[in-house]
Parts: sequence; C-alpha cells; structure tokens
Amino acid sequence: MSRQSLPGRSLKTAREQLEWLSIISLTDLFSKNMDRAGRDPYDKYQWTLPVEFECSMMLFMCQLCFHRLRPHARLIFMFCLATYCMKYLYWQYFLFLIGMIVCDLQFEFNSTGAGKAGSSTNAVASTYTPGTPLGAVVALVSRICRSMAGYQTAIGMTVFIACLYVMSTPEAIRGAVGTPGYITMIQMVPQHHQKNGKIDYFWVPIGASLAVLTVDRTPVLQRLFTNRFAQYMGTISYSLYLVHGTVIFSVVRHTVSWTGFSTQLHYGFGLALCAVPLWATLIFCADLATRTLDKWSLSMGRKLYDYLAVRDPKPQAVLPRTN
Repeated sequence: MSRQSLPGRSLKTAREQLEWLSIISLTDLFSKNMDRAGRDPYDKYQWTLPVEFECSMMLFMCQLCFHRLRPHARLIFMFCLATYCMKYLYWQYFLFLIGMIVCDLQFEFNSTGAGKAGSSTNAVASTYTPGTPLGAVVALVSRICRSMAGYQTAIGMTVFIACLYVMSTPEAIRGAVGTPGYITMIQMVPQHHQKNGKIDYFWVPIGASLAVLTVDRTPVLQRLFTNRFAQYMGTISYSLYLVHGTVIFSVVRHTVSWTGFSTQLHYGFGLALCAVPLWATLIFCADLATRTLDKWSLSMGRKLYDYLAVRDPKPQAVLPRTN
C-alpha cells in the first residue's frame, strides 16, 4: 500500500490531525486540483470524491446553459464538448458528459416511442427537419437500425464484450505497450496523450462510455443490473466505496501477517483465507453505513431544503407598481 509515513510525534489536537490528513485540501470547494484526495495517508481510494464534485458542478452548468435548446442542438453541443474534453485530457469530464448524453438520448427515444420494443425508428427521424444535414444523418441511422432490428441482442452482446476487452487495457507501467492484443490499440492513442503520459486515459473512458450506451439499448444486458442482488449492491455501493479501503487493509494486513508472505504460496493462502471474512465485513459495514449515516444525511438534507426553500412563489412585477 502506497501511503505517507506516520507522523514522528503524537498529534494531540484535532486540528493537527486534520491538517496531517489533508482534510482542508480535500474539502476545498474552490480548488481545481482533482487529484488532491490522493494525498490522504489513510485511504487513497477516496480520490474520486473531488472528481465527482467538480464534474457534477460542470454538469449543472451545462444544464443551465443548454436546457432551453432543442434536443438535437443540445446533443450536438454536448458531444462537441465531450470530444474537446477527451482531446485535451479531461477524461473525468468526458465520462460525466457522456453519461448526460446517454440520458438525453434515452429521454428522446422514450418521448418518440422508439425506446419500446417493436417500435419503428421512423418516430425518431420524424422529429428532425428533412433536408437538413442532421435530418439526413438521422434518416440514415434509422434505416440502418431498421435493417438490424432482428439482430439487436446479438449486436449488443458483441459490442458489450468488445467494450469489456477495451476496458481491460493494461496500464502503461504494467507493460501495455508490449502486451499481445493491445499493441495496436496503444499505437492508436493520440500523440497528445502520449506526450503528456496519459496513455491510460484514452481507451478505457471510451470503452466505458460505449458499454453504458450498449447496456441502455440492449434489454438482455439490463438483467445483469436489475436483479435483486445487483439492486442491493447498488443501494450500498456508495457506502461500500467509502469503507472498502479501510476494511481491506485492516483485515488483509492482519490475515497475511499470520500466514506470512515469504513465498507466493503463503501470500496466496493468506489472501484466500481472508476472502470470506473480508466480504462479510465489507457488506456488513456498508449496509450499516447505508442504513444509518447515508439515509440520515439524505433525510436531514431534504428537511433542511424544505425548511429553507420558498414554496409556491408568486410572480412579482419587475418594477414596483405606483399609484
């Protein structure tokens, strides 16, 4: 585990402990350094918290800017913005923008009836002005979709497997350049990514985005995420994310210390021995945190919003009325 060394003396005050843990930099609302959480000496796996905050603020800004635009114009602007982010190494923003695009496409399909089984894609094409470049593209896509309607499941499964393969691209420091099956893909990474040492952040975001879109358009794949077990894991997923680092290095470290790790056999036996108590402890802690802290914080936030928000505001005149 890569971590900072422990302080040389006992930290007696809460302020000293918080400063050593870099809590101030982690909770800085105006910092643009999305890697600031990686300095946490206890749990570096929470590096995504600033990323989620910054990217969420960016999505709110995009909704404010584009919510009055027509659907096709909004999709074009969002796609161009996502392309810009990927080109200039903002892969975090790219993922969030693609998620918003997938949601917008789902709303568009549902509003036209194209998202229902057995419906015609003509409904989508009819919403765009014929004779325009965009209308011609949509009409072409509609014809292709109609010709492949009978192969939707097979195509979806094939694309999903291909996305899993792309998302399995090894990191550059782990020999991605010379790994069989990925050599050509690494060579296709843009020069801008290679010069800045961001080879790992090109194919994986693209594969993840395409995987989400494929699952959204393939009902068979959706069963993997709509069953009871998957729904339960989704409910406790955020709490599981928060506690998994501490639990893993608490349980695994002690278990491996019993078995030793002088040989690969001892190390592997220690990992296998701690698998059952590790998962039981993880799910228990995550479930407990979800039922107490998570639900309590959401309830308190909702009550505070209802208390502070103005209910049913009446429209007021821009200028005061004079007698």
